Amino acid sequence: MKLVAIDFETANRYMDSACSLGFSIFKEGEISDSSSFLILPKKERRFFEFTYIHHLTLDDVMNEHEFDHYADFLKELFDDAIVCAHNANFDITQATISRDIKELRLIKTADASGDYRYKQLEDGQAAAPKFAGIFAGSVVSVVSAVNDVVVRCYAGMANAACAAIDSMEFPE
Repeated sequence: MKLVAIDFETANRYMDSACSLGFSIFKEGEISDSSSFLILPKKERRFFEFTYIHHLTLDDVMNEHEFDHYADFLKELFDDAIVCAHNANFDITQATISRDIKELRLIKTADASGDYRYKQLEDGQAAAPKFAGIFAGSVVSVVSAVNDVVVRCYAGMANAACAAIDSMEFPE
């Protein structure tokens, strides 16, 4: 599986004012390539409102290519890839992202330095032990009555508890 994570910087509030693109390619859970390049916004978008965020100015990109120049490169980059975009400006809900993470069998794990990264589970590898710990650390109490179960969680931990319940694949 090839996953491409991208992040654009824009010169201003217009989505078609890209002035920089960074990307990382993940294959088999590891970064296989990363790069970034500057982009000259089209003429009517060459005013920089967001320099205070990304520190790029018109002078920095004046000798770069416009976005269309990179179309073939991006088409090849995205070919047969799952593409993740930071701060994507289209209709993505947390439920959609959570569903995709579950379908991709991704779990968040700490690396040797203590930073968290998503890792894809190997075939046959169970996430249940990890999620059992998350569930235990998220839940204050569980009470059942007839067909209902009430799970009371610590503040801000309900999503984690629900993800843990979903991943444990309890029989219906």
